[in-house]
Amino acid sequence: MTESERIAYLEEKVAQLEHENALLRAENAALRAENTALKERSRQIEELLGLNSKNSSKPPSGDSKSNSKSNSKLGSLKPRNRGG
Repeated sequence: MTESERIAYLEEKVAQLEHENALLRAENAALRAENTALKERSRQIEELLGLNSKNSSKPPSGDSKSNSKSNSKLGSLKPRNRGG
């Protein structure tokens, strides 16, 4: 390979790498923007998951049954005696 052929080869390789670098930078920017949006969505969801009727304007019927303290009290009540 002559020196001029080698220079041409290297210049072509540099151009290919610069193009690839530009594509990767664009992809990186898109992924960073998506990551930012997903972090914000995650923050909002975490905030919503913490809401119930005691710390928001949601009605008690919107509370999940697993978090309800009134359901845990029902199990501790003694059954009523029947009869008369």
